[in-house]
Amino acid sequence: MNLNAVFDKCTVFMDRNGLDALYISSFDENISEYVPMSDCHRFYVTEFTGSVAEVLIIKNKKIRLYVDGRYYLQADKETNPDYIDVIKCNFEMSLEEVLKKDVQKFNIKKIGLEGNRCTHLLEESFKAITEVIAFDQNEIKSLLESKGFKSQKIVHSLPLELSGETTKSKLNRIIKENEAIFLQELDSISWLTNLRGYHHPYNSTFIAIAICLEKKIHIFTDEINLEESINERTELCFHSIRDFNIIAKGILKNHNLNCIYYDKLKISAAHLRTLQKIFGSSKCLNLEKGILPFQAIKNKIEVAQMKKSFDKSSNAIYSTIKTITEKCLTEEVSEKYLYDLTNENYKKEGAKSLSFNTIAAFGENSALVHFGNSSEKKIIQESEFALLDSGGFYDAGLATDCTRTFAPKGNPTPKMKEIYTLVLKSLLSAQAAVFKSGILGSHIDKIARKPLIESGYNYLHGTGHGVGINVHEGHYSLRPESTTPLVEGLVGSIEPGIYIEGHGGVRLENIVTVVKHPFLPGMLRFEPILFLGFMPELIHLNMLSPEENIWLNQYEDECTKRGFSFR
Repeated sequence: MNLNAVFDKCTVFMDRNGLDALYISSFDENISEYVPMSDCHRFYVTEFTGSVAEVLIIKNKKIRLYVDGRYYLQADKETNPDYIDVIKCNFEMSLEEVLKKDVQKFNIKKIGLEGNRCTHLLEESFKAITEVIAFDQNEIKSLLESKGFKSQKIVHSLPLELSGETTKSKLNRIIKENEAIFLQELDSISWLTNLRGYHHPYNSTFIAIAICLEKKIHIFTDEINLEESINERTELCFHSIRDFNIIAKGILKNHNLNCIYYDKLKISAAHLRTLQKIFGSSKCLNLEKGILPFQAIKNKIEVAQMKKSFDKSSNAIYSTIKTITEKCLTEEVSEKYLYDLTNENYKKEGAKSLSFNTIAAFGENSALVHFGNSSEKKIIQESEFALLDSGGFYDAGLATDCTRTFAPKGNPTPKMKEIYTLVLKSLLSAQAAVFKSGILGSHIDKIARKPLIESGYNYLHGTGHGVGINVHEGHYSLRPESTTPLVEGLVGSIEPGIYIEGHGGVRLENIVTVVKHPFLPGMLRFEPILFLGFMPELIHLNMLSPEENIWLNQYEDECTKRGFSFR
C-alpha cells in the first residue's frame, strides 16, 4: 500500500472540497465493529488492522490515528511513523472526545466525513464545533479505491429449540401499535429475525437494514441466498436495498405511524437523513440502545445453548494446550502452529465460524492485547508465556470467547508466577462478587482491578464486555466509566490482565451470566458458563486469600467433572 499516494489523493480531495480535515471511520455502512479489511477505509489510510480506531487527516500534517489501550503497542508496530502519528487515548476520554478536542486544537474550520459510515451522534458532535460536509455516497470509497465486501453465504432460520422465542413474540413485546423501529445493527437484526448468515468474517449475522413493525419486519438487502423455509415466515418481508425509499413511504402511508425509533449510537448520519426526509423529523425519535435491553437478556434456551457451545470451545482449547505442552517436550513450536491448531480444533468441535481472529502469542507478543500476526518464526522458549484468546460459533449462532495464558516450555520465573496469580486473584474476586440488581458495571470493574492496583499493576482495557450474537455485545459493560446497570439474564466476560512490554502478558477470561443469588433475597451474582481450568504451575497459592482458595477449588472441581482441568 502506497501511503504517500493515498495521502496525496486525500489532500487533493480536501482542496477540491474546501476542507481543512477529513475524518475516516473504521465502520462499514452498517456501523459494524468487525469490518473486513477490504471494506475498512481506516485500513487504507493507516495499514492498522485493529477493530476499533479513529482517523483524522489534517492538511499539511501527518495522519492522526486514535487508539485505546488495547492497541498501543500494535498501532506502533503496524503503522509507518513517517506518515502516521499514533494518538494513545486512556480511560479518561473516549477516542471521539480526544478527536473532537483535536478538531478544536488545530482550529479546523471545515471537516469532511463519510455520512454513510459515521454515526449520527458523532456527526452532531462535530457540528457543534465546526462546519461539517457529509459525503453520503461513495466519494471517499472511490478515493481510497476500496474493494468493498460481499458474501453469498446462505441465510438460514433458527428453530425454536435454538432461539427460545419466536420473532412474532419478540415483536409483540418490543414494538407498540403504530410505531416502528429502524435497525442498522446486524446483531440486533439477526436476533430479532432469528436468522443467521455468517456474511462477515467472525460474525453469525447477515448484511441488511430493517424497519420493524408490530407484526412484520421489512428487511432491505442486496441479493442474498435464503434458505427455502424462510419464505414461509409471514412476519418477514425481503426487499432490495434499492427500493428502500419506495417501501418506506408505503409503510408510512399504510400504517399510520406515530413515530419511528432509531439508536443515535448505531445509525449512520446518512440513514437518519433518509428517515427524516421520508417520515418527517418530528416522527424520528432516538431510542437509547435500541432493542439491546431486550436482546441482551438471554432466555433459558439461549443460556443453555451458550453453555453447550462453551463446553465445545473449552474442549478445543484444552486439547490445544495439552498438545502444545506435550509437543514442547521434544520439538520447537511456533506461534503459527498454536494458531493453526486452535482453529483446527474448533472445526473438529463443529464450529461454523470463529467469533474473532484467534490471538496466539508467545513471549513479548503476549503483551500485545489484540495481537494478530502469529509467526512461524516465533518459537516458544523456556520461561515464556503463551497467550491464547479464541472463540467460535455453533448451532445457535451465539459467540464463545475465552482467554488462557500458560507456559508450555516450562520453568516459569517467580515474576511470571506473581503476575499470573495477581490476574487470577482479580478474576476470582470479580467472579465471586455479590451485588444488588441495577448496580453499575464500574463497581465490578473496581473489584477486579483492586488486587492489581495494590501491587502496582493495572490494565488499559475494560474488565468485561457482553457476549451474544456478536462476541462484543452491548448492555453489559465492566469498565471504569460504565454506567450500564447489571441485571438478571445478562451474559458477558470478566477478563483482567497484566501486560509488560518486552516481557509478556497475562490475561485470564471467563464468561458469566448474571443470576439471582440462591441464598440472599434481592441480590445477584455471577454464574460461570465457561469451565476451563487454570495452570497450577503458574499459581502462587500463598498469594491467594482463604476465600480465593475456596473459589478456585470450587471452580476447578467443576472443570475436573467436565474433563477440562489441568490439575
